[in-house]
Amino acid sequence: MLDTTLAGDAVWKAAEQGLWRRDLLSAALARQQKARSTKRPEEMRAVLGLIEYRDGFKGAVLALSEVSEYLVAVKPKGKDPQATLCYIPIENSNNFSMLVHGISQMIQTGDRPYPVERTLLVTGALASLMESGYRKGIRLETPDVNIAYKAPEKSWYAPGQGS
Repeated sequence: MLDTTLAGDAVWKAAEQGLWRRDLLSAALARQQKARSTKRPEEMRAVLGLIEYRDGFKGAVLALSEVSEYLVAVKPKGKDPQATLCYIPIENSNNFSMLVHGISQMIQTGDRPYPVERTLLVTGALASLMESGYRKGIRLETPDVNIAYKAPEKSWYAPGQGS
């Protein structure tokens, strides 16, 4: 993987250079339910994480100071951009419930409930993005996360109320 973190004007310059897609930002922002600002994205504080996977897939994560929701946009081949709001109800804001549930399952069955490789990949990517930001946006290679895994059939996203 190659990871880069950019902030401020560098975020918008990266869009102009084609490193991330403005049409996906527009699609994501169109899904907001709690829009709290009339500012244009360029007027907000912005931090961008870029990840380029070994197979050529590219991803971007953009944090804007005036946007408080988790929005996602993708561009499937041959289709228009698609976006959604990842709504997390306030009553389900304890993000550790599913982790505790997974630990309990592992103790009971002796089997890992999901691939630990996924945790290593996410942790490695985040560490690299943080290092890139600290080093003023330098693009970092991450050979230490050259790992493959098969995703589980069932999502570990915590559904519904009561965490």
